[in-house]
Amino acid sequence: MAATSKRRSHKPETETKATKEDMLAGQLRMLGLPEPRRQYRFHPVRHWLFDFAWPDIRLAVEVEGGLWVRGRHNSPKGFIGDCEKYGEAAVLGWQVVRVPTDWIGLRDWQAAELVARTIRAMVQEASREEAVS
Repeated sequence: MAATSKRRSHKPETETKATKEDMLAGQLRMLGLPEPRRQYRFHPVRHWLFDFAWPDIRLAVEVEGGLWVRGRHNSPKGFIGDCEKYGEAAVLGWQVVRVPTDWIGLRDWQAAELVARTIRAMVQEASREEAVS
């Protein structure tokens, strides 16, 4: 009887979200981007934190972990909580870039490159607005 291989229904996460955040911080540094604030509390009342924040341009990056293991962000309660957090961030003028941990790795710079493009676009837009005024 031939052995059959079972396909996995999910991708195992071998690195923690914190490890991926540290890796992303290193990638951002290597790209020469301004140093972000880590675990930045942005709301005046709630104790919400952004994984990465550039308060001067109101840009935040949230690293979304647990995607393949039914983590907090995938549960209905977690999803609703994230919607509340990101909605309130928008009310306060923040732009939030969400990146999955899969976009961060030794050979994967997708998250860092997205953040770099976002910062460049925001700085360029601010320069245009300043030139007009």
